[in-house]
Amino acid sequence: MDALSGMVGWQLIRAFRAHHHAAEQALHHLGLHAAQEVVLLHLGQRDGLSQTELAERLEIEPPSMTLMLRKIALAGLVTRRQDPKDGRVMRVFLTQRGRDLIAPSLAMWQTLEAHMLRGMSEAEEALLRRLLMHITENLDETR
Repeated sequence: MDALSGMVGWQLIRAFRAHHHAAEQALHHLGLHAAQEVVLLHLGQRDGLSQTELAERLEIEPPSMTLMLRKIALAGLVTRRQDPKDGRVMRVFLTQRGRDLIAPSLAMWQTLEAHMLRGMSEAEEALLRRLLMHITENLDETR
């Protein structure tokens, strides 16, 4: 084993890549790209979020959110409208086509989660969640 492959950070990167690849394949069957389904899921919980609120929830920069929403809107999954009370704010709403993809998107996440955790006990899953949250908190301190 070389020095890099023994590092936890490297293993996290490998796990992320494998997870991302599996998600991309499953999403392709729905006609979506990674993160687009997360936008739909957030709007399914609260339709009419602002672009800024969506960017914060997805932890991405507002310009990236604007680009993503432009693509999702072109696909007919959302519409964007100015807030009637504040013309500077753009609100995002699901179309019926977007609403129809919420259940399959959530099912994809549930299937991927089950596949990813296959063979782990409940205690191991709980420990993994706790350790990943701890790692995230440690790294967030560096921002």
